[in-house]
Amino acid sequence: MAAWASAQAATNRLCETSAHPFAIICPWQTSRRAWATTFGRTRSSAFSGNQHFSAVDADLIGRSPARKVALPRIVRPEHRTLSPDDLRRLVVELPGHYQTLVLLAGVLGLAWEEAIALRVRDVDFARQTVTFAQTVEELAGHLTVVPEGKRPARLRTMATPAFLLDRIAGHLALYRTGAADDPDALVFIGPRGGVLRRRFGERILRPAAQRAGLEGLTFHGLRHAATSSLVDVGVHPRVMAARIGHGTVKTTMEIY
Repeated sequence: MAAWASAQAATNRLCETSAHPFAIICPWQTSRRAWATTFGRTRSSAFSGNQHFSAVDADLIGRSPARKVALPRIVRPEHRTLSPDDLRRLVVELPGHYQTLVLLAGVLGLAWEEAIALRVRDVDFARQTVTFAQTVEELAGHLTVVPEGKRPARLRTMATPAFLLDRIAGHLALYRTGAADDPDALVFIGPRGGVLRRRFGERILRPAAQRAGLEGLTFHGLRHAATSSLVDVGVHPRVMAARIGHGTVKTTMEIY
């Protein structure tokens, strides 16, 4: 880590003192400074090293400060797993109109932006499937529905257990009266009838997780927990990647 810090310090000096627009050569100094984990530092270091060698080739600097610097070992975070009892305790602590949302995410491993974008038309009770064909992006407080999702791999149809479909049907009957007649209606909405926002995690999910003895659990943690359970039972990585919407098996293997 000392070598990495030395290389970073040298880069900072170059960026601050060079007569050339060196920030163009090493934009990571500002945009990647927030990378704080070991994994982030490793990737930043590799990126920086490549830019330094490009700067040498362009005769902007005489020698790369990243030369012969060993990158720190990647330490991958351990993903939390949830037992069926854990998930049941969590769901019980939630308000009724949010229970099915969290249960669906915890079983299928959904990302927040696709879970809240689920429409009535996307649930096929006859075929026992749920299709994810759009996402909702929230940037600077503004919500945008993205019809095709962020990546093609996210557009997928998943076989869904009968008990989950029963919960969705019950949710629609209790909390979305009339929505069954509108195929484009969202299955899950906020208390005022609008699209759910990310503050759901802070205001609703976090207190429920604390009461259930699952301190620190986030909505994305539900996705990790569901996927980790697939790993535990030996599901093939290719099947996992398709199920959770990863574009490549490599991505799944790197994370899990």
